[in-house]
Amino acid sequence: MAHISPLTIEEVDRSELNKRFQTRAWALFLITTGSLWFLSNVMMIDGLWLISTGLILLGLNVARALNDIETSGFTVIVGLLALSGGLGNLMGVGLPLVPMLIIGLGALTLIRALMSQKTQ
Repeated sequence: MAHISPLTIEEVDRSELNKRFQTRAWALFLITTGSLWFLSNVMMIDGLWLISTGLILLGLNVARALNDIETSGFTVIVGLLALSGGLGNLMGVGLPLVPMLIIGLGALTLIRALMSQKTQ
């Protein structure tokens, strides 16, 4: 029978800090989305929602990295794609975000599989 070691205080602290980061990121996302939706009849800059979403997701992962918390490859990819798509919209260039997302997730899956193979 495998022995499961209890979490250290440091691991619990990181877990709690990560939850706070996630909660704040969700709050910013919801406030931004609601505000932009509310103001959409007054003014709307093309790509602003995607840019803000990308910055929130990337900011979440920067906060994690700075606090020695594991980052999420999924939210990094989605954040980069959102930011790229928003900047593309702002410049009048349409990017194929769904195919790019599928490619990014496939690459992330492959990288994780190769990394876990090396550690075994």
